[in-house]
Amino acid sequence: MDPHPSYAPECSDTPLTVKELPQEMQPREEFVRRGAANVADEVLLAILLRTGVPGKNVTELARELLRRYRGLANLCHAEFEELRNLKIKGLGT
Repeated sequence: MDPHPSYAPECSDTPLTVKELPQEMQPREEFVRRGAANVADEVLLAILLRTGVPGKNVTELARELLRRYRGLANLCHAEFEELRNLKIKGLGT
């Protein structure tokens, strides 16, 4: 069983906002409940990002960034210009 389950609504093309997720799946609430050592990197990154982009809630955005950079360590070493070119509000801008 996945220790960090993801919530995926059935039959919906529109992503849920974080506020629409069940409370236990919201990043801040999960962090408070489980602690930093027990949550996925996507939860920690989502808290730092604070907001998503059109078409992606903050958790989906965090997950996409972690996939793109193959983990938090690589994302942390990304060049400023590279992050700025992603055009994500608050990330490199």
